Amino acid sequence: MEEHNQNTYYHYGSVGDYNCPKCDFKRDNIKNSITKVDYKNNEITINKGLEDGISNNQIVITKDGMIGKVIDSSNKTSIVKLITGFTNPVSILINDIPKVLTIDNYNLYVKGINNGENIKVGDKVITSGLSDIFPKGIIIGEIESISKEKNDVGYFGKVKLSSDINNLRFVIVLKRKIS
Repeated sequence: MEEHNQNTYYHYGSVGDYNCPKCDFKRDNIKNSITKVDYKNNEITINKGLEDGISNNQIVITKDGMIGKVIDSSNKTSIVKLITGFTNPVSILINDIPKVLTIDNYNLYVKGINNGENIKVGDKVITSGLSDIFPKGIIIGEIESISKEKNDVGYFGKVKLSSDINNLRFVIVLKRKIS
């Protein structure tokens, strides 16, 4: 029977603990070393693959937060698309307010922030759980700045990743619990 800690759903020794009480993942996640970095394509290659139970769309994190998802696996390695290279938006929450994270030229933005919404610099950006891939509660980063939209209708926020993707050494691939 699987040992389960109510407060820590991600864990691996020296990588550190990642606290996500609302996430639904197994405790035996996979620690990986990065074998190749391709920032031009926003990808990294890790030293685990199909033989280790890695499959497409598994989420990849560091101890500080999400960095991407697995997009391809061979028997011994997998390619991870970094979040800065995602082509599709990600459903997020900021202070429990549903928003959409968009990626443009390696930068992450939240558009359509209205005056009445209590969103400010420093607020945490987490996954909303409205997708089949990203469960609710995985930290992505925080609002770094808020600026007026060009059309003067609202505001947009620039998001700073909580993980430093330029200095990655070890990452964790999350395994989903089987219901």
